[in-house]
Amino acid sequence: MVKRFLNFFLLTLIFFLQMVMVSSGYAEQTIYLIKKGYTNPCIHYGVLQMKAFYNVGMMDYKKKRYLKAIRFLKEALKIHDPYTPKYYYGQAAAILGIIYQNYFTVPRHNQIANAYFKKALSFDPKNKCALKQMDLLTIKK
Repeated sequence: MVKRFLNFFLLTLIFFLQMVMVSSGYAEQTIYLIKKGYTNPCIHYGVLQMKAFYNVGMMDYKKKRYLKAIRFLKEALKIHDPYTPKYYYGQAAAILGIIYQNYFTVPRHNQIANAYFKKALSFDPKNKCALKQMDLLTIKK
């Protein structure tokens, strides 16, 4: 009985600490734990994985570290989590489109950006960011 309580208490404490880490900007530490193979029910089922990668990608985007942002946002889109709202997937794809459209000019960057905007709209059809950027992209052509 005491052993079960301690296990439950430790799992609850770990979950709480990870939520605090993700929400307060310490998502990189959470990603480190994920990559080291440390899992608990929250990480294992993807509840924290997608949001952790999304948060780090958004921080890198805001700090103008676009290559790192691309890496983390793409990783966030790979994780299929039924508990994370589709808004986050749509926003991650829209930001990837913005990066490719404006800051990361590779061959066919406008086509890549357009594909990410369409992907964002497939997750969230009312994504204002993707709709606005697609309009700007068609005006440029």
